[in-house]
Amino acid sequence: MDDSSYDRTIAELVINAVVPTFSADEARNIAALPLLDLGALSRDGSMVYGIATLDGGGRASERLITRLLGWQPGQSLDFARVADVIVARRHPSGAFRVPGNTLVTIPAAMRHWCGLSPGDRVLLAAAPEQGVLLIHTMAALDRMVVRHNTELAENAQS
Repeated sequence: MDDSSYDRTIAELVINAVVPTFSADEARNIAALPLLDLGALSRDGSMVYGIATLDGGGRASERLITRLLGWQPGQSLDFARVADVIVARRHPSGAFRVPGNTLVTIPAAMRHWCGLSPGDRVLLAAAPEQGVLLIHTMAALDRMVVRHNTELAENAQS
């Protein structure tokens, strides 16, 4: 066996071990996660906020948020990207689990998408009644603050 055949065989073994394969019938039975309507989140002051620093594993040291959301170790979570926000929520078909330490752990793919690195800070915005966590980068928070203050200034001038 030459080196290229050996490399191909090793790659196939790794891919087959990591990427699940489904028959057409099995694939049809996998439930799609429902979309979340962010506009339906509470606007009555019940949102809870925290700013946390990410460690090397994508964990945000903010346990109050997970406690208020009622997240327990081992529960399934769904993470999704909605515009420039990472949305996390409990979902029976979620691919991720609440870790034993109940810290908010942002999956690597989501961290990569947002350009988050260890030491970066994020805004955690929890809607406990809906069981939803919104995760914003500091750049997104900057944009929100600038937009809000621009609107205030424009309204004050009119």
